[in-house]
Amino acid sequence: MLDFWKSVGYITCMRTYRYYQIRSVVRFAFWSSLGLSVGLLAKISIESWDNYDCHPKQVVVEQYDTLWAIAERNCKGSIRSAVDDLVDERGTTIVRIGETVELTSKS
Repeated sequence: MLDFWKSVGYITCMRTYRYYQIRSVVRFAFWSSLGLSVGLLAKISIESWDNYDCHPKQVVVEQYDTLWAIAERNCKGSIRSAVDDLVDERGTTIVRIGETVELTSKS
């Protein structure tokens, strides 16, 4: 009966030890390449999350301005990163009317 199924094509190969070795190597290669690809894409996208570009480079603070509002008006990209860098450079979140705020860019 087994010969009949082989001749019809339903049974193409008997699963031997060699078959399982090859299958495990192929699985390992597939999952390894998939993991490396996902990791590389994640690294590239995470690096671009923090980029921002601000123009003009100097802004005079007006009434009711905050660092967030200044960055939102003058920066493109990650506003959160722009504000974080402004606070780090200035050492404070307080701005006063008439004060000049230096904006930077991060690529």
